[in-house]
Amino acid sequence: MKYRYAGENKIDRYIRSAGKTFLAVRLEDLISRAEELDDSRLFGKLIEEYYKNQIGTFDREITGTATRVRAARYILAADQTVFVLESIQKSNLSQDIRKKAEMTLEKIRSGELKLPQLS
Repeated sequence: MKYRYAGENKIDRYIRSAGKTFLAVRLEDLISRAEELDDSRLFGKLIEEYYKNQIGTFDREITGTATRVRAARYILAADQTVFVLESIQKSNLSQDIRKKAEMTLEKIRSGELKLPQLS
């Protein structure tokens, strides 16, 4: 995955575009499937899969899910995943969502879940 700088304002915009609930629920899976984010055919299938199996969010159109996945991809490419998960953990979202963000962070910090290599 190619590194893409994104300043604080852009990261905030990506968080709003994806939604904190979506990010908490899906970032672990997206990290483990990072290679699919760089392949346009697989990326389209991933979006379709998430659209058909929505968890915690509701998109009427597949374009909404595509926006969420693209925003999450930009967060990963900007190497801001830990920052985003920490901000979700500190948010006023439900305990379940905050716990999911915390569990993903623990997996990253322990090395169980490896962030994508950025070039």
